Amino acid sequence: MPNKRREDTPQSFILEQIKDRPVDRKKLVQKTLGTLALAFFFGLVASLAFWIVGPLASRLMSQSREPELVYLEEGEAVENLPQTTEPVLGESLAPEEALWPEKLDLAHQRQLYGALSAFVEERKASLVEIYHPEAHSSGLHLGEEKPAGHSGIVLANNGLELLLLADTSLLEESGLYIARFSTGEEAPATRKKTDNQTQLSVLAVNLEDLDSQSLVDRIVPVEWANSHIPVLPGTPVVALGSPLGMVGSLGYGVVSYREDLAMADTALSYLIMDIHVGLPPTGALFNLQGQLLGILTHGKKTGDLRQFLGAYGIAEIKKRVEALANGKNLPYLGIRGESVSKQANRMQGVPEGVFVSHVDMESPAMLVGIQKGDVLVAADGKPFASWEEYVAWLLEQNPGQEVELTVQRQVQGVYRGLSLSVEIGTNSY
Repeated sequence: MPNKRREDTPQSFILEQIKDRPVDRKKLVQKTLGTLALAFFFGLVASLAFWIVGPLASRLMSQSREPELVYLEEGEAVENLPQTTEPVLGESLAPEEALWPEKLDLAHQRQLYGALSAFVEERKASLVEIYHPEAHSSGLHLGEEKPAGHSGIVLANNGLELLLLADTSLLEESGLYIARFSTGEEAPATRKKTDNQTQLSVLAVNLEDLDSQSLVDRIVPVEWANSHIPVLPGTPVVALGSPLGMVGSLGYGVVSYREDLAMADTALSYLIMDIHVGLPPTGALFNLQGQLLGILTHGKKTGDLRQFLGAYGIAEIKKRVEALANGKNLPYLGIRGESVSKQANRMQGVPEGVFVSHVDMESPAMLVGIQKGDVLVAADGKPFASWEEYVAWLLEQNPGQEVELTVQRQVQGVYRGLSLSVEIGTNSY
């Protein structure tokens, strides 16, 4: 049988050699560079899109979120007055020895002022300067009875905004202010709510307008003193912010006098310190534990007392500030009054409740006929035994709400009951 050719055998294809296809290095380099260029291009487009759209998307998401409710937590209850050493019975001490058993010298004074300096530095993290952009840039108010900058406090962080509190009665009316923090950083601030009675305003700084989270962490909300501990004359205090009318000034002293202010629908205390002032003061008053005792204000006294530093006590304004911080309007009826004393009730037959000493013009109370000399005894069936109970009740109500007031009015020497329906107004904006 003749031999078949090798290539005709069934296994011949196994014996064939496969030759490698030659590599075109030029095309390979071109494809690689093209792929890298496309990757770089799309990466750049994605980065630009994220840079442009990211903040907008973040802002839209934050707008859809609700801010957290603000509750102004009070610090540990501590006595504001220093404890004195009781002398041993029968022991006679000179006055200076009774006050200071240890002899004081310059070293003690340096130690005291060193401690006060450290105290001030710690509190600065809770202070803020607020100013109108045009007033600051143009030097407006220089040489006048108005400082260009005003001092306030860092109130709270509601998760979306950093809330500030300040007396804004001297600030130019504006939709936008600038807040400068102790870190030196600045951010735009908007007015959230203002109390017409006190001219205290809550302002808001959007957290996204602050440079970093680390900056936010270095801005510390102020700690409120316990409102159940009375601030008595003789309480040592430190005034920070602009107590002398100049940002960054400070004052040491004591509370010299405390009185109640006659204002509609509220019971505010006014503290007067032995600290002289020139320009209108703004800022905050602290006890020696670093807790907030008051908000500096001005113009509440006349005559010689105008030259002494004054502040609203925090015990009475705390609930009002808390409502403003949560975006609520303050309820308002327009009544000034006082508690009917037991003696007046027993000797003169004045009913228990709130004696109306004044009614604001065009107020909701006046519009429904409440008069000076009336006695407010109840609202919606809730009796009032004191002015403080009335104030606390009103703060729990909402503007626009209809309430039924029970009033006792003296007619020909006899008190007669009246029932008046009134819609609660507001005294904030």
